[in-house]
Amino acid sequence: MTTLFCAVLLAEAQQLQHVVTLSQGDQFIVSLIDADADILSVQHPIFGELRIPHSQILSLKPLVLSQKVTSDSPLEPAKEVGTPGSAVSTSDSEVQPEVSALPQQLPAKQLVSAKTLPLVDSGGRSDQAGRPPAPPKPTPSPWTGSIGAALTASKAVTSTYNMRLSGSLNHKSADSATSLSISYYLNSSAGVITDNDLLARGDHNWLRKESNWELFVQSTYQYDEFEAWAHRVSPYGGVGYRIVDEEDLKFTIKSGGGLTWEQNAGIVRPQVLLEFESSWTIDESQSIAGYSSIAPDVNNPADYLATIKWDWRIRLGKTSPLALSIGVRNIYDSMPGAGENHNDFKAWAGVTLNF
Repeated sequence: MTTLFCAVLLAEAQQLQHVVTLSQGDQFIVSLIDADADILSVQHPIFGELRIPHSQILSLKPLVLSQKVTSDSPLEPAKEVGTPGSAVSTSDSEVQPEVSALPQQLPAKQLVSAKTLPLVDSGGRSDQAGRPPAPPKPTPSPWTGSIGAALTASKAVTSTYNMRLSGSLNHKSADSATSLSISYYLNSSAGVITDNDLLARGDHNWLRKESNWELFVQSTYQYDEFEAWAHRVSPYGGVGYRIVDEEDLKFTIKSGGGLTWEQNAGIVRPQVLLEFESSWTIDESQSIAGYSSIAPDVNNPADYLATIKWDWRIRLGKTSPLALSIGVRNIYDSMPGAGENHNDFKAWAGVTLNF
């Protein structure tokens, strides 16, 4: 009996024009079509059939048209017919509308040319046409890396060949950052090898989410065929502070201690470490990254190692994984052994593949 009664009331209400007031305060005139526990279906003279969630309706009232209404006059609703979430009812007296008196009011801001108004669930997930939301963008991988090569050759009185191979692997999470880089140099002139050098460096940083302070450990291994020490290892640890930590610009200062061990010389030198590390993303295609450090001997500060390494990369196309790499590296030993050089300088221009 209740269902029949509601159906009779809805049929009576469908013969009237109604004023719908949305929760944002906008009003428009419609004819009722159907209603259920969640959706009110109405007919609009411009947009046709529309489906409005009850949660967006402030009030629904029959329109009084016994007197003429101008476009400037406010809508004058009769006694309230229904409220969001309730059954639709009508007034006891029938109103005979005058067609000429219907105002041509534009629809509310929320109305679109689609047949459905925004349908927003409890989690706020939908678009304005009621379509399912677009799938979320994939989460970027915490892993990045690159491999690179630079080759040169010349032939005049003598033949000269130079080669640089490099690679890097990085992992970053909310609380840590780890990186490993390797570079290898091989030069020959007139069939004689003049440089055979490998340098590897590993870093691990413990990051704090709500602070710019961090803890770090790092180690450098170097092999050089033409140095008396042949193999050199330098591990360090300490504290770092991110002075600038923006998405496109980072600058970190690190301080700590460690040692340098030289194999053939049999020397172990305790050292303190001061390092400046930075990266700058100039734009979508260019970036500069590197570091400068100095590590003096604790017992003799005049005996120190100073290192610089900077790399400028220019992407070969906006979406290309290939980039031009131009860089320099120098390791300066203030007190080299007999027959050794103060500087171990490298410069290169090559291509890297980023992944």
